[in-house]
Amino acid sequence: MRFYSYLEFVILLALVLRLIIYTNINNKALNFNLEIILYIIFMFLNNISYLIFGFNKTSNSIFDAIFPLCIIVPNIGRKFNFNILITLILFVFSFLTTIIFMEEFLYYFLSLGSLIILILTSIKLAQGSSINLKKTPLYLILIIDFLFMIIIQRLIAVKINWSESHFIGYVENVVLFVYLINLILSHVYVRRFFIN
Repeated sequence: MRFYSYLEFVILLALVLRLIIYTNINNKALNFNLEIILYIIFMFLNNISYLIFGFNKTSNSIFDAIFPLCIIVPNIGRKFNFNILITLILFVFSFLTTIIFMEEFLYYFLSLGSLIILILTSIKLAQGSSINLKKTPLYLILIIDFLFMIIIQRLIAVKINWSESHFIGYVENVVLFVYLINLILSHVYVRRFFIN
């Protein structure tokens, strides 16, 4: 399990470095791809948190709130033509509000909302130009991530005793395998967001 965490760290570090390079080359990309950038950066921070502190319920709750907001807030910002600074302020405000309430149902509805936004965005991109069509796979990868997140949140909500279940190993291995494949595929598709 520790080996997997280090492998995930290396892949995410490479992805973050690529994002830094692409955003420096193309400054316009920052505003248009803010949800992708935020999501990858917070996945990286989540990984670092896990490597340092191990599984921690508080940090897990924090990232459960952050991940959906990475998708929802930039889309709201674009809808209302907010500049990047206002969008980031809105992101911080939304995050702090969510953390104050720390309700499980709120995390669930945020995840569900972000899943719907991702599905609608991928449909819109698929119907657009060939350049937009090439961006669709990364949104599909994010959809799979959020789908697993929602399933796990629902399983936790119904108070399934994971420690006594002999299926936990299977579920965990499937989730980790899919997540690792998604990270590798993210490397393949992320460049298309920064090239016109």
